Amino acid sequence: DYEAMAGMRPSTLEHIGVFKDPIDFRLSSKVPKSDDLGTAAARKFEGASDLMSPEDIVLAKGIVESMQRMTEQERQREKEAAEAENGGTLGKKGTGGIRGGETEGERGLETEQQREQEQERQQEVEEEGEREQEIQIEKFVDLMHCRDNEEPESWNIKTLAGGADLPTQFFHARDFRLW
Repeated sequence: DYEAMAGMRPSTLEHIGVFKDPIDFRLSSKVPKSDDLGTAAARKFEGASDLMSPEDIVLAKGIVESMQRMTEQERQREKEAAEAENGGTLGKKGTGGIRGGETEGERGLETEQQREQEQERQQEVEEEGEREQEIQIEKFVDLMHCRDNEEPESWNIKTLAGGADLPTQFFHARDFRLW
């Protein structure tokens, strides 16, 4: 990969370098804290801003700022939800602050689990709605073929007596054969 790039001009390498993300093979002893959407967008923008036209830079800055605002709003909503969940004691020192020595990572896992549970509940509600809709369709189809309100049509007894005008669905017993 890099050998193919050896003969390229520096400006071409610089332009291609935007598409190559460095890979870090170091392993941490704890779960890495990932960048939020706004920070990741700002980092990518900084790396590619020298390849953009001035008009595109203005547009991209607006998008990045919007993403950062969205991230900050989400962070604020999560903080308020956590405070409401813990009775407003989150972050206070003493016995009521962090429940029983709970760490920030554990709280993050709990909120992640709560999100997953909420998504599962929403999915179950959607699936239940789909099942109910299928049942309603089946009932409708059953009603389409229902003949409860029709009066039965009796056969004329004279047609059963035989004769030349025997309906096609009847045949004489003497003509009955399996092969």
